Amino acid sequence: MVVANRIERIQRSFLWGDNAVKQKFHAVRSMDVRKRKGNGGLGIGRILDKNMALLAKRIWRFDKDDNTSWRRVVCLNYGVDETSLFWSVQDFKMPPFL
Repeated sequence: MVVANRIERIQRSFLWGDNAVKQKFHAVRSMDVRKRKGNGGLGIGRILDKNMALLAKRIWRFDKDDNTSWRRVVCLNYGVDETSLFWSVQDFKMPPFL
């Protein structure tokens, strides 16, 4: 989360890089930055939201791809049973690699 906040701070500085000495011209409104490109915005989403989406995609892929070598390595490295993994509701625990 700290890294995501720093990246967003860099983005804001690039777009509106004001400081105490000099004020930059703001070519875009803050509300237009997050809008989709099709709606007239820049399409720059929140870094934290994108990170969570990519993590969810990785978990989904981990569950669906049974025979990939990286799945076997992760399961062996962290002692996760390949057949049950972490989807059982009875003893749900976050895997240590997340």
